[in-house]
Amino acid sequence: KNGREVGRGCGMADVAVDAGAGAGAASLAAAGTGPGGVTRDEAAEVERETHREENAALPLKRRQSEGTASTDSQGRANVMVEPHAQNKRPKLLYPILFLILGWLMAVGFLAGLIYEVTKDRSLYYDPSEQNTSQWSYIGVTSPPFWANLSDEFTTCAKGRLQSPINVNRGINSGWVNSPEDNDELGTLADIITLPSGTVTVQREFENFAPMFYCEGVPCLNVNIPGIGQFSSNSFMFRTPSEHVVDAFGTEAEIQFYATDGSAENGYRGVIVSAFMVLNANNSFSNESSTSTVISLFRDTPLEIRIDTLLPPLTGGYIAYNGSLSYPPCTEGYRYVIAKGLVALAPAVGEYYASLVSYPGNARNTQPDNGRAVLNYGPAALPSPQPTLTPETRRRELSRAWSSRSRPAAEYTRSESEREL
Repeated sequence: KNGREVGRGCGMADVAVDAGAGAGAASLAAAGTGPGGVTRDEAAEVERETHREENAALPLKRRQSEGTASTDSQGRANVMVEPHAQNKRPKLLYPILFLILGWLMAVGFLAGLIYEVTKDRSLYYDPSEQNTSQWSYIGVTSPPFWANLSDEFTTCAKGRLQSPINVNRGINSGWVNSPEDNDELGTLADIITLPSGTVTVQREFENFAPMFYCEGVPCLNVNIPGIGQFSSNSFMFRTPSEHVVDAFGTEAEIQFYATDGSAENGYRGVIVSAFMVLNANNSFSNESSTSTVISLFRDTPLEIRIDTLLPPLTGGYIAYNGSLSYPPCTEGYRYVIAKGLVALAPAVGEYYASLVSYPGNARNTQPDNGRAVLNYGPAALPSPQPTLTPETRRRELSRAWSSRSRPAAEYTRSESEREL
């Protein structure tokens, strides 16, 4: 008994003391009574209690030797810990990690789904999604394939006077000066009359680009002897320029369609055109022209002055016989292309990009088939700097102007690089 009390006071059982106490209890039991009058039954109960404490002390000592013994909340040592409590924390850790991983994967999938649904696909060409019965400027319905789309478009491939063309001023080209009897038609002012004041312009979308209509009065009037007298009620911007000079074009071209009036000698109308450039140096840009063009791209109806969209009418022009540059490519039109340039600030490209996407709305040049290109009036036709090959330049200018995923292009004519 003394040995057990000492063992409890120390927090552990002394096996040797308990063994001695057990042996003493057994000898007393054999004699019938023990010291102090302990009976046989009491001695047996003491022995059973001793064995229970021995059995409990052995695993505890083993855990102490293995370093797995624990303490209770009061700091007492040798407290037994349930086996499932030891493994409880690792078992909960893995499900929590898998839960977090699954949540992250779900968020990523949802974000990707939102991106795919909302992203701008105007720059992507998918042949399977294209309407093959509608002509366009990209893919299998682009200008080289227009004639295959409808019997009404066969002129686009078989016509001999198709537009636009490359104005080649070489020795073996159709470039000729104006005949002597047409000297009185040497400037744009000799054949074109503009409204004296402002004109109300309304915007509509036709042929993949905005078409602008003049209301109340014509945009301009054209009178060419031998061709006819026509009024233009509409105009459109082409990007990049459809016509090129010695195989090089500009960022854009404006075209006025004068088809209403009295025609002569089989002509259907006159198309008045002018080259436009986006000049990186704003000091060389026409502020009134830039303001007018940006206003047209923002919203209509709008009151504008038509003269802000053309170079000075005191300049000369070139002329040739061509066709509509879009299906059905009807021939019988006289083209009048101003020699002057309309210089615009680079900000114009950003506004136009919101209306027309890549690759723009310009048809590729067509064979001239020996046609004469008449040179009228003073000054030479301006030539864009030949810094890039024709197709590369037209493609780069189209991307810079029309791509919705890019900012406005700032094009420096004296350098081969563009600043974006």
